Amino acid sequence: MPLSDKERLQINTLVTRFESATGVQAVAVVTRKAHAYPEIPWKACALGASLGAVAAVLHSMVISLWTDTRMPAAHAMLTLGAGTASPRIALACEIEDELIAEKDA
Repeated sequence: MPLSDKERLQINTLVTRFESATGVQAVAVVTRKAHAYPEIPWKACALGASLGAVAAVLHSMVISLWTDTRMPAAHAMLTLGAGTASPRIALACEIEDELIAEKDA
């Protein structure tokens, strides 16, 4: 992805202005893709399971208003289902982004 001389000059001007304003050294890098983020599915799983657990707690609070019945199986399904679905959604979004990037290239 070669840059024109005008683009290089703009980048160097912005970097110089940033360095003089902040007192830190900056390096600009132009790349097609910065990182693949392989840990995203694990983070999505943890977030989904946490949200499922919150839903289970809220569900048990609402159910306890109507009846004394506890529903541990439903709570486990909420937690595990959300934990299982979240990484799949994250991977689907990542695949979609890659397909769009390939199409634009």
